Amino acid sequence: MISFKENEKVILLVIKAFFLLIFVLLSVNPIWQYYGEIYGMILGVIVFFGLLIFLIYISKKKLFLNKDHILVNIGIVLLLVITLIFPQLFVINAIENESGIELSKYSVLANEVFHGDDISICWNLTNVYYNKYDSAFHFKNKTIPARNLAKQCVKPVYSPYLYYFIYNFYIYDQGYGKAALLTERGNCGEFSQAIVYMINATMNLPTRSLHFQGQDHELPEILINGSWYVFDRTFTTQSYPVKSEDYAAYIKEKDESFFNNIANIKKIRSDVYLLEEHGFNTTTIEVQLSNWDNLSYEGFIITLYLVDNNSTMPLINQKRLDKEGQCNFSVRSGIKYLFFAEKTNFQSKYIGISELDAINKTESLIIKITRLY
Repeated sequence: MISFKENEKVILLVIKAFFLLIFVLLSVNPIWQYYGEIYGMILGVIVFFGLLIFLIYISKKKLFLNKDHILVNIGIVLLLVITLIFPQLFVINAIENESGIELSKYSVLANEVFHGDDISICWNLTNVYYNKYDSAFHFKNKTIPARNLAKQCVKPVYSPYLYYFIYNFYIYDQGYGKAALLTERGNCGEFSQAIVYMINATMNLPTRSLHFQGQDHELPEILINGSWYVFDRTFTTQSYPVKSEDYAAYIKEKDESFFNNIANIKKIRSDVYLLEEHGFNTTTIEVQLSNWDNLSYEGFIITLYLVDNNSTMPLINQKRLDKEGQCNFSVRSGIKYLFFAEKTNFQSKYIGISELDAINKTESLIIKITRLY
């Protein structure tokens, strides 16, 4: 017969092993996301059983949380911290080193193989990357390493001190583009980020990545001889680059459905909108809520949607009202928009819905508010 104390020890061991497993999975997550499931699982098994054996040993020796062994306990904490942050730093270092090697290959192509003006060289470099690119578009089960790293591994849990370093690497230090360049897999966003990084580093030309709201499409642009050019090799400019200022006329003729659903063009990681620079007319919509029972405007959020069944991303923007119950949206002209106002607190919920055709340069809209409860 197994005694109660022995059962209790087994249960405690299972509980400890469960939390250790969660810790290990969190630790090896960057390796899992970047190098794939096989490497992630192998490393996870090694780390899990290594830590489990170590923790069982120190428990039997009664070293853990023992005042007489302070240095041992400090060492245990440091071991767990290193286990948590080392895989993340290892992946970042690998991306930095490997991207430098990859860039040297593109530099050789730019300087010694391809000839002509900057537009031609940049287009040839884009084609080289495109021919190696594994598009994940329309494939739900395809993993996208660059995206997984940026979304799942940029978390304060890895370390409150390293978080800002990790965040800046992926978001602002072109880590996303570096990872996309190396893994050669993703959707339009990963392709755009990779081209923006590669051309900027190889050709020393200003680059930017733009998000087309209403179509949920991202594409790269390059500044050459004072003009921006669209290098959307994956979709809208598959034959040759198009000047940004001519893009509206170009895409209207090439793909009218795509043209009709472009609500705004936003530079990635900024609040810069570039509709007019791409040949589109714009409308400023001044939104105001109707006065209702001395209602405070604080906490109201206005969500802007594109009213079109063919839109792949109907949600366009969100803003909070100012103290006067107003806010402005700059959008593309000639499109119908839906505005949804909402405020929720512990006691009540208020909503308001209104539509508007953006025709003139400036439009005014008053949204009537209703209390649901």
